[in-house]
Amino acid sequence: MPFIYDKNIVAVEKEEICLEYWNRNSEQYLRAKRMGLIGDFWSKLKVLQVDLYRHEHKPYGVKRLTRGGNGRRLLINYDTLPAAVQDFLGDPRKCDNPLEKHFTFSGEANAYYSTFKRNGRYLSAVEQERYIINASVLDAAIQLEAEKRAVKISMGGSLRGMINEICGDVVNFNKWLSAKHNVTHNLPSNSRRFGETFRAYKEQSHYVLIKDPEGKSVQNARIVDERAWLVLNGLFQGLDHKPSKAETYRIYDSFLNGYTTVYNEETGELFDPKEFSKLTRIIHTISFV
Repeated sequence: MPFIYDKNIVAVEKEEICLEYWNRNSEQYLRAKRMGLIGDFWSKLKVLQVDLYRHEHKPYGVKRLTRGGNGRRLLINYDTLPAAVQDFLGDPRKCDNPLEKHFTFSGEANAYYSTFKRNGRYLSAVEQERYIINASVLDAAIQLEAEKRAVKISMGGSLRGMINEICGDVVNFNKWLSAKHNVTHNLPSNSRRFGETFRAYKEQSHYVLIKDPEGKSVQNARIVDERAWLVLNGLFQGLDHKPSKAETYRIYDSFLNGYTTVYNEETGELFDPKEFSKLTRIIHTISFV
């Protein structure tokens, strides 16, 4: 997102105007394509660099604010971009979003996420910041929804489609966040997915924003590793040498394909190959029985 660089000067990063950094399935790319603006952006960084050099000492053309390299970011002067690109990206100096008057960084969210533990460990500082920002924006959206609802009802209007309006306000609110606080939220931009998140937050509050709050993905990975370890130990019983990576994969694949059977020595059960997946990483140390 464009951001205030200094006083009234707005900066843009190369990733926002060079197509080589864009995912072709992203909402950003698809929106630019629908608007017929793909040709107004630079295809590659090298093409942009050529234009920057060509126009460096001319009174027109794209200009840089800072040079990249040696740990520095290449920043482009927003006001020197083509008008169509400026309109597409939005000008943070021209913020006029109904969420502004409702927004404040939530003390409750800060207290919740700073003390929340996943598998006995506090959330990382990056996660805490992301969730605090998202929760604060959703709190403002809840207030905005109440305001819109009251106005529509008083005027005898329909409440249909209101979640689409709020989603649009939330998406555009990133311009204001970037300009005023140099942060952005990462709430869904798709109205259906946003509606699901919005309703879940109203019902269950801060908890629903946490990715894998119970740490089940880590627990499941640990269980899979432990079972794969048992299978590997069974496969290599009686082997008089430590298997190579290639040998480990080959023998394990023979188990997956049903050519080799392995029993759990503790329970006597026959391991079902269908319950296992290919090795994504090699276990370097195998305890031979």
